[in-house]
Formats: sequence, C-alpha cells, structure tokens
Amino acid sequence: MVSICFLIVAVAFVGIGRSYIIDEYRDNMENSAGEVAHIASAMAQNDGLNSWALGMNLSSISNSTGNHIFITDEGGLVVSCSDRTMICEHIGKQLSENVMLQLRTNGHIDQITNLDGMYAKERFVVATAINSKAGAVIGYVFVTNIIDNILGAWSTFLGIAAIVAAGVFAAALLMSLVYSKRMARPLDEMAAASRKFARGDFSARVKQLEDTSDEMGALIESFNKMADSLESAEARRSEFIANFSHELRTPMTTIAGF
Repeated sequence: MVSICFLIVAVAFVGIGRSYIIDEYRDNMENSAGEVAHIASAMAQNDGLNSWALGMNLSSISNSTGNHIFITDEGGLVVSCSDRTMICEHIGKQLSENVMLQLRTNGHIDQITNLDGMYAKERFVVATAINSKAGAVIGYVFVTNIIDNILGAWSTFLGIAAIVAAGVFAAALLMSLVYSKRMARPLDEMAAASRKFARGDFSARVKQLEDTSDEMGALIESFNKMADSLESAEARRSEFIANFSHELRTPMTTIAGF
C-alpha cells in the first residue's frame, strides 16, 4: 500500500513539477520579451532597431536571464542580437514566411521550434511584437532558450526530490511495519492460545489492548470470554466424570464382592 501510494504521488509530482518548471521559464521569457519590446520601442524613435545601444541592452538582459534574444524588423529580417561578437551569425538572417505569418496572425509565438532553420536545434521560443507609440508594429522580439537548460533545472530539482522521497518512503515503510506488527500481536497471541486449547489447556488468555473500543479490542474481549466459557465447561465436565466415577465405584465394588 505504501509503495502504491508513493508511486501515484511520484507520477503526479513528476508531471506537475515538470509543468511548473516549464511555466516558470515561460513566464520569465515572456517578461523578458515584454521588457525588451518596451525598450526597443522607446529607442527605435531615435536610433532605430539596429542601434548599438539597443544591442548592448539585449546583451545585458540576456546575461541576467540566460536567454538568447534577437530583434527583427516588421518583415522578419534580424537587425539586432544579444550575442557579443563583432560579426553575429544571426544578424541579416531572414525568418521564414511561416514564422512571420504565425506572428502576424496570433501576435506572438510560444512554442518549441527551431524557427524553420534559424537554430540548429529546437529551442523554447517566445516572440512578441514591438509597437511604436502610434500602435503600429515596427518589429518583433524573440526570446529563446535551449530546452536542455530548462529540463536540466528540472532534473536537478527532481534529483533532490527523489532523495527526499526515498527518505520519506523508508520512514513510512518502517512506521507501517511497526504498526502492522503491533496490530498483528493480538492475532499471534490468539493463534498460540488456540493451539493450547487444542491440547486441552484452557488457561491461555490474550492480553487486552489499552483501547477496547475498536474492533481488535472487541475481538480480544470475545476471545477471552470464549476461553472462560471453555475452561468452565471443561471444569464441569471433569467434575461430572469424577462424581460419576465415584458413584459407580461403590456398586461395582459390591458386585465384585458378591
């Protein structure tokens, strides 16, 4: 029972915990995307989306959050990136029409994808629009993170949780064994007393528990009353046989004398 209960809890914990970790990363990435969109909207009025100052802001936010960030214009051309390199491999790339169509239709992206070849491996991607003060879309900000980073944090958390769960399981199993042994003690005593009854010894009794209100207490009380009845019946039987033998001995002696 303890194993089954822990198995159910473990399955639920793994599913809920993994979903919680992913949701936490998603919220972090959405917050970062919103913050970058506000900064880009403010700086684009004077310097444009490809300014050096905006790129430094992207690098700073990327270092603090662990996310990779880049900005495209309204057509999907990458114009700024958080990579601190002289020549960035992402700047100048054109996002596919499928990605841009999804952005224009839904206004955001929240999924695991490689952005149709933008990345070598699939990443968790969050994207949102950059609006000007007039409300027109002037570009898009993409915040991405490697899936292994997200699941790596979950694996670390899962390892610690597994150690704690193993300790709790061992304690629960020990407690259940002690409790079941304590509950089985009266049954063992009843079995031993029954074996004595079979040999004709009706003096055995089962020690009553402190709490006599539960089923085990009632069973022990009934068993001891049964033992008292059997002992009393055996005593009356022995007395009857003794008296009968005594009364029968006198006429038999007389007959033997004749």
